[in-house]
Amino acid sequence: SPSPSPSPSPSPSPSPSPSPSPSPSPSPSPSPSPSPSLMSNITTTSTLQNRSTIGAALASDEPESTATTIVIVVVLALLLLCCLCVILICLYMKRRPKARVEFEAYEIGDVVEYYSTADGVWVQGKIVSYGFAPNGAATPSYTVALKSKRRHGVELSNLRTPLVKGRKVNLLNETTGVWSPAFIESYQTDPSPLAYAVKTEDNSKPNDQSSGEQGEQTPLVPAHNVRPLFEEGNKVDVYLGITQGWVRATVEKDETWPDVAVVIEASNEGGETNIVVDILELHHYQVRYARFEAYEFGDEVEYYSTTDGLWVQGKIDSRGLVPNREIMPSYTVQLKSKRQDGVKLSELRTPFEKERKVNILNAGVWSPALIERYQTDPSPLAYAVKIEGGGQSSGEQGQQTPLVPAHNVRPLFKEGTEVDVYLGVVHGWVPATVCYDETWPWVAVELHASKNIVVVDFFKVEHYQVRFSRDRRI
Repeated sequence: SPSPSPSPSPSPSPSPSPSPSPSPSPSPSPSPSPSPSLMSNITTTSTLQNRSTIGAALASDEPESTATTIVIVVVLALLLLCCLCVILICLYMKRRPKARVEFEAYEIGDVVEYYSTADGVWVQGKIVSYGFAPNGAATPSYTVALKSKRRHGVELSNLRTPLVKGRKVNLLNETTGVWSPAFIESYQTDPSPLAYAVKTEDNSKPNDQSSGEQGEQTPLVPAHNVRPLFEEGNKVDVYLGITQGWVRATVEKDETWPDVAVVIEASNEGGETNIVVDILELHHYQVRYARFEAYEFGDEVEYYSTTDGLWVQGKIDSRGLVPNREIMPSYTVQLKSKRQDGVKLSELRTPFEKERKVNILNAGVWSPALIERYQTDPSPLAYAVKIEGGGQSSGEQGQQTPLVPAHNVRPLFKEGTEVDVYLGVVHGWVPATVCYDETWPWVAVELHASKNIVVVDFFKVEHYQVRFSRDRRI
């Protein structure tokens, strides 16, 4: 068996030695301090090293920072563009016409009368939207701008064309409750409400008032006491809905308000059509007085430029506009290089036809001549004429007839000449005969229908107009 290992004997503890007496330690010799120039060099070197380290770090981050900035700018620009597109789309959806109709009852800008069912009165307004016919409606509705607000979705039964001077109407006598014929003399919109100055057939004032002394002002009647009067034989326009528009018709018999029996002269199916119009019925046909134009859309005309003092060739590019309920319309004329708006009838005339007798200015004297042809190119407008009774010769045979500027040519209306006189939108062009030789710019004519004699002043803006008859010549 293994013998046990001897246990280690404890080592003798060292005896304490006497502590030596402290001897004075030598003081360390002071190290030499660096000079100021050396310290400055060290600081500068350290600063340069730090700057170079920071510059290197920034240089390494510069491409990433620039790319991030560009991305942020592009995203913000796209967001701004999207917001702008949304705003524009909202504005368009708000203003765009709904279910735009093919044939309008009224055009944007037309002055109308709007019936306020809340107040029971007619007030003046203006059409400010295209007609829209939602859900397959046969007639459109409109937005009407009044003096202080707008009305949306106004039906045709709440609209009517303003009544103009000379129009025959029905007038309500509030005392007796009887409607009687009268004539419009003028109208008033300020102060409200809308009112008309009327003259009854027996020259009496409305509401059993006496007609007063001569020259006394005609009394005003509220518009809700005045309504159109459609008598047998009257020419009217009937609105047949968004697919046919306004068509010309004739009143078949005197009205039984609010029904008007009319005969449509020209319908899409051909031939005459008899219908009865209920003026107060919603979504029904509408009737208005026929408006007779002085010129039709597309008519060739001559326009007098007051700036240049010349007649130039043009073309009618609008229907007649009758501002402020006057009877004489104005037109938009398309010239060679521009459009002229608001042209009065006194600034328009029908071009002269071949062999038409005219007056030309020759050596300061107006003398008779005959039109041979006209020339528009090169400008200005000019006529080739043949002078009557000697004077300027038309040239030898084969020689070209001399040209006379259009501003030196004017119509010549001799006694007995058949003419047409435009009496405004109420009566249109009517046949007449010149009573005696003209004294320019006045022409006296006798109207065939009424046998009345009227004197026309060519230079009056709101006056009748005269042209050579399109049917007969002298």
